[in-house]
Amino acid sequence: MKFNFLKNESYKKGIVFSTALNLLSKFLLFLQSVIIAYYFGTEATTDVFFYCFATITLLALFVNNLDTSILIPEAMRLREQASEQRSMQFLNCFLFGYLFFGILVSTLFYIAPVDLFLILSNFDEGVLQSNSDILLLSIPLFTLSITTNLMVNILSSYKFFTIPMLISSFNGLIALLAIVLLHGLLNIKSALIGLILAYVINIGFLLFLMRKTIRWKFTISVTGISRRILKNIFYAQAGNITSVLCSYVPIYLLSGFGPGVVTSLTYGQKTAELPNQLITQQFSSVTGIKFNELYAQQRLEELNRIFRSVAHLLLFTLTPISALIFLFDQNIIAILFQRGHFDNASVARSAMFLKYLGLLLPLLAINTLIARLLMATQKIKVAFIYQTILNGILIGAMIIAVDLWGAIGYPYALVAVHSANLLLSYYLLKMAAPYIHYAGILRYVLKVVFFNGCIAASIYYLNLHVFDSDHVWINTIVGTMLYAGLALTLNFVLRLNTDVNILFSSLKKYR
Repeated sequence: MKFNFLKNESYKKGIVFSTALNLLSKFLLFLQSVIIAYYFGTEATTDVFFYCFATITLLALFVNNLDTSILIPEAMRLREQASEQRSMQFLNCFLFGYLFFGILVSTLFYIAPVDLFLILSNFDEGVLQSNSDILLLSIPLFTLSITTNLMVNILSSYKFFTIPMLISSFNGLIALLAIVLLHGLLNIKSALIGLILAYVINIGFLLFLMRKTIRWKFTISVTGISRRILKNIFYAQAGNITSVLCSYVPIYLLSGFGPGVVTSLTYGQKTAELPNQLITQQFSSVTGIKFNELYAQQRLEELNRIFRSVAHLLLFTLTPISALIFLFDQNIIAILFQRGHFDNASVARSAMFLKYLGLLLPLLAINTLIARLLMATQKIKVAFIYQTILNGILIGAMIIAVDLWGAIGYPYALVAVHSANLLLSYYLLKMAAPYIHYAGILRYVLKVVFFNGCIAASIYYLNLHVFDSDHVWINTIVGTMLYAGLALTLNFVLRLNTDVNILFSSLKKYR
């Protein structure tokens, strides 16, 4: 059986095909959130579910950070400079290591689930006791996800760019079906059962695919794990601890704010992150592999050109989306979730988070590209020091802001610190990657912000004085179309992003 349809040798084709599949994947995952909102609304049970899922996901991200920062770049180097077998043996050490570590951690959580989650969260013990079955079902996801993610990243390094989206789509579909079919019997636990089943099937599929397509051999040799690799692993994970804490601290803090707050944060966050997942993560995953190749070949000018081109395109694309989220936050939440058990109070709470979290999109895009660049160039120590300091500041800012302004202090702190990071990255790259002309990107940020600020102000005025505020769908659609029309028209005149102009000009030829 051949699986050539899963493989793309071209990076441009990789972006196109994987982005298309990513749309399907994210749609299914987002539909899952909509169904959960419809059936269960925002309550203590959904808070525990989303808290457990977020905690397990963060632990998995912490482990799988090694994949893109250390393991895959080193495996690709071994593949080029040593042999295919050495590369496979190197990765197998970590594949089996992940499996052992996952089982060990899961066993510890099974011994005393309520006690451990009581330490790790701000929930009352009664809430955790009454939802202990959710705690137990969430635990296996850790081992399953870290193993699956490493296998997916291995295949991605062989330019199987569509695999991550296929896996994610399958997970979303099975979880969605489980909720629809079993919600009456199992409540929200049905989603966890669906995910466990999906991961088990996926691991079997990935093992089969690795054996059939790249002739993977599951032999182990620790000779490839040098002192340099161990040192880089230490720095990468030590720096990543603060990143994980930055995501963990808010759900810990907000779990003590009463029923529905963690769930509302989740819906606001999921909505705000959707453009980042659909656009930024997809572009960065493919360009990150390209960064690895260009740096290995020491084609630094080409690396600078691609970095700036992708940065400009992401800024031009994501800044208008941020503005639209800020303008139509309540409308967006109402359109997506307000049905079934998701009432007006749920809309207001979720929109409160969405409004400001949406402003992060262009800031996170640049941060993601810089992270990919530092991974490709193996500037692990520099990245570790910078990341540790920045995340320490962010954690402190979140704690202070939540104490001063309550739950809304969390997005306030994020926007403030990431805005500062955009400027501070100039000094980071000047030291770690001086061949990247980052000053030009900062100038471009100012142009894009001014450009979109003028358009957003116009749409805001029309929304106040022309649009009928009672028609949520019409207001949002008309406002978005006007914004997009103005942005594209002015871009043709001002030539703020020529890549976008070229794209639309080429599309006209196919009419």
